[in-house]
Amino acid sequence: MRGTMLAIAMASCLGTVAVMSVRTAETTLQAQVHQPASSAEGLLAMNATTPTGDQLITVIDRQQQVMSVYLVESKTGEINLKSVRNLRWDFMMDEFNGTKPLPEEIRALVHPR
Repeated sequence: MRGTMLAIAMASCLGTVAVMSVRTAETTLQAQVHQPASSAEGLLAMNATTPTGDQLITVIDRQQQVMSVYLVESKTGEINLKSVRNLRWDFMMDEFNGTKPLPEEIRALVHPR
């Protein structure tokens, strides 16, 4: 259920152009995120251009609930797999890196025992 809701939210957000900021240890990436390049057969692919002209390509397999990130170097065309993550367990978490009030605290206020 959470996976379906996240996929729907991601698809609706990706339908419009958005500005994305990603912090890394080396640099700050300011990239224009465009409509998905592909959404055939449960795959969703998105690309972003880094300040150096390289391409970051994110591929999400909605059926397998797996995300992969690739870096395509503009000068050489070399493609490097940077990260792969199974999202299934992420979708099962109630909270992570949350700030107060946490969901459980809000539930306790709304439905006192």
